[in-house]
Amino acid sequence: MVPLLGSGKKVSEDTRDTFSLPADLKKVTCRVELDGATLMTAQAWRKPLGADAFWQSFDPLHPAKLDFGRKGLVWDYGATLLHTCRTPTEAFELELEISHVPSELDSAKVRALDTQLMKDFQAFTRKALNCTA
Repeated sequence: MVPLLGSGKKVSEDTRDTFSLPADLKKVTCRVELDGATLMTAQAWRKPLGADAFWQSFDPLHPAKLDFGRKGLVWDYGATLLHTCRTPTEAFELELEISHVPSELDSAKVRALDTQLMKDFQAFTRKALNCTA
């Protein structure tokens, strides 16, 4: 994540103390700030099982498809995907999105970093929510 944020003096995050997404909470957001400016946002939405996503709004960004998740896309300053979370007591769809300020790195490097960041975010959410699938 560091190459995407640049350099500064103080990094902070604005998020819930512990990542959770109970049935009565539809969305959770984490903002990463550098010297007081929000430079990266990670969001997770809880959706009903079988829900879909329509991301035509990303078309002007010329996204590439991710080879993991469902309907995964990556572009020059973010990525998004859907995946099904099955816990011992319930199942639901999880829509994940990361976004950040434009970077001075070349497009291929940024997309590779965003792809890895999304893999890490998906793995983190699966573990934190006890998803078996």
